[in-house]
Amino acid sequence: MKTFTVRDLDRKPAEVLLACDTEGVALIRSRSGRSYEIRPAPEPFHNVDTGLLNQWLEQHKAWIATSKIPPLSAKKRAELERLIAGE
Repeated sequence: MKTFTVRDLDRKPAEVLLACDTEGVALIRSRSGRSYEIRPAPEPFHNVDTGLLNQWLEQHKAWIATSKIPPLSAKKRAELERLIAGE
């Protein structure tokens, strides 16, 4: 993990961000001695390959159709929904 100062962050932000990208985190130290970590944000979900996702969904639907899993009764479905809701 690379360590930078607040001045580095102000004057060389590209270098700090590059360190974040290559090492996963950069440490920023202030004059008062406090430390801060900067990390890259996770990639947003919408960058998923929609063609691959649709292909997987179709395969999953086909698997469900061919499996012998019985559907939930209304009573069991209501019970499951209460469990999920934390009731």
